This record gives sequence, structure tokens and C-alpha cells, in this order.
Amino acid sequence: MVKTLKSPRNIICRELRSSDLPRLYRMYTYLSEETKKYLHPFPEKIFSVASLNTWVPLALSSIKPLRKILRKLLPFSVYISICCLCSNEIVGFAFIRLRNGHYGSLGIVIRDEFQGMGIGSKLMDYLITLARREGLRKIRLTVLADNYRAIKFYEKFGFKKTRFIREGDIYRGKKYDCVEMRLDL
Repeated sequence: MVKTLKSPRNIICRELRSSDLPRLYRMYTYLSEETKKYLHPFPEKIFSVASLNTWVPLALSSIKPLRKILRKLLPFSVYISICCLCSNEIVGFAFIRLRNGHYGSLGIVIRDEFQGMGIGSKLMDYLITLARREGLRKIRLTVLADNYRAIKFYEKFGFKKTRFIREGDIYRGKKYDCVEMRLDL
């Protein structure tokens, strides 16, 4: 059982930097299996073929001038990403991976012992602000249908359910029903 801490006062939210990637990977290793199930398909290994599609674009996108160039050349490989830190450790992470110049797919995760402290709301507010600043028109996400807490959280920020996908996700060989949601900016 994960012990929940009181809300720390020294939480800092900011855009992800390439130097944060080792801390981000370390945060991922601290997640429970249930939390990992909700975040996948984020690659569990930093040095793998799958990481080339996630970790490398994430690192390149964290350099703002390079992100602007990549948006024009390869928009589907660009991330808008932010993190929350406590005592110099990443405890929350959120991103939008661009699918084209106008919309992207959202992911968000909070370390288990920091959940329920408002960190997710801070990340979501900041990420939506950045998405608007970057000129996005829509944010989409897919959430497991049994993740009621997340669905309610997304609805709080204006996301609407757009469709139900039966067995639309697979994690560790098991199929899960999903809900697709969208926010028009």
C-alpha cells in the first residue's frame, strides 16, 4: 500500500528540459503497476527500439528553438511537455504529442504517493495554456474505461467523451475497453 503524503509546499511546475530525462525515467520506475497500466505505451526501457519513438523526440522537443523547427518538418514527432518537481525529483509529468499542426494526444501521470494533492490540476492548467500558446485547436486522449477517476478529472477540464472503443487497448497481453475524449481549444 502506498502511503499518501500531505501536500508539499515546494512543488515547482515547469516545461521539461532535456536534462530532466534521467529524473523522468527514475520517476517512471517508482510508479505502481496500476499507474503504469494507465500511462502506457510509454516505454519502460530508456535504451530500446520503442524509446526511439518516445525518449528521443521528447528530448529534442524540450529545446524550444529545435521544437519550432520540428513542428514545421515533423510535427508528429513533437512533444509539448511539462513536469512538476519536489525536492529536485519529478513527481508529475504531462505531455501533448502532436499529431499534426493543429491537434495532439495528451498523457499525464503523477507518482503514486503524490496523487490527490492537486498536482494533476496544476499540470493540466499549465499544459492547456501551452497548447493554446502553441496554436493547437484540439487535444485528444484515450483513457481506460475503468479509470473513472481520470475520466472525471478530464471532464473537469472540459474534455468530452467522443467514443467508446471495445478492447481498444492492450497492456501486458490483456485487452481493455477505452474511452476517447476531446477538448476543443
